[in-house]
Amino acid sequence: MTNAAEIGRNIVLLRKAKNISQEQLALRAEMSVSFLRDIEHGQANPSLDSLERLADILGVDVWVFMLLSKNDGSILDTLHELRRKLKTAVGKAGVM
Repeated sequence: MTNAAEIGRNIVLLRKAKNISQEQLALRAEMSVSFLRDIEHGQANPSLDSLERLADILGVDVWVFMLLSKNDGSILDTLHELRRKLKTAVGKAGVM
């Protein structure tokens, strides 16, 4: 899978997790629905500004779109695993 396709798939997963339609996300991100569709299908190369707007609306940092997913490609599973590991590390360090 190409980087553009991976980014697009991660955007779709996050958008669906937030229960936001393509139309709603495109409107809020000030882009056309066709451009968002192309991004989600890995057929467009969005600018950093476009990715930052999408990330802001979806409530994540822009780097989350670039994470290479493991196994089934679920970015959400990857984020949950990273959060779990961080909590464990912080707890062991006695910071909490």
